[in-house]
Amino acid sequence: MTWDYGEEGAAVKVFRGQLWRCGQHTFFCGSLLQLSRLTANLFYCDPPWNNAITSTFRNNAGYGEEAGLTWQDIYNGIIGLANGRPLFLEGGEKQASEVQGMLAAVYPVTQAWPITYSRGARPCVLHYGGVGAVPGDPSHMDDADTPAWAMQMYERTYAGSGLVADLTAGRGITSRCAEEQTWPSFNVELDGRRVSAALVRLAKMTGDTPKLVRANAEPGTLAAR
Repeated sequence: MTWDYGEEGAAVKVFRGQLWRCGQHTFFCGSLLQLSRLTANLFYCDPPWNNAITSTFRNNAGYGEEAGLTWQDIYNGIIGLANGRPLFLEGGEKQASEVQGMLAAVYPVTQAWPITYSRGARPCVLHYGGVGAVPGDPSHMDDADTPAWAMQMYERTYAGSGLVADLTAGRGITSRCAEEQTWPSFNVELDGRRVSAALVRLAKMTGDTPKLVRANAEPGTLAAR
């Protein structure tokens, strides 16, 4: 299976290893498994939920096993980079108990809520790992809105905003929610066409022109700031 991202996907020529910025949002085109550390305050990610989707994303972006062979590789990579900081993870209903187990191995508090994606068309699960319970309930919200909700919950809990990281950024829902909430974001995406689409949409929101920050970023040393 291949996916076509249309004019948005072709508008900005993004290649593997590049670092781009639009407004206060940064995008790295590459694999999250290449990263060694991140200094974000909050993590919100929607990884591929099963091995078939993981394989499709990997193959469409021209990657091999270095980008992760299983969905568990991706989830564990995200949990490792979050390193105990507040983390929201979307997932499928069939994988819910396994994802909760992954989070419980690291976080003292885990929670899960039923939400939807594709504007209510299909059910999924929003997972949380942190040091304390979230002071709210996103049940039955859509995942187009839950990243903003997560930032609002962070502000209520920690009395301030911060930087949000999305390590499976796709076409940039988290970054656009961050722009609405006046948060900066750091985003990682395998496919340059999806980064292009995200930058195009952010440019319309911010009025800024996407800029190439680094042509050959060294991912092991990248840190969200």
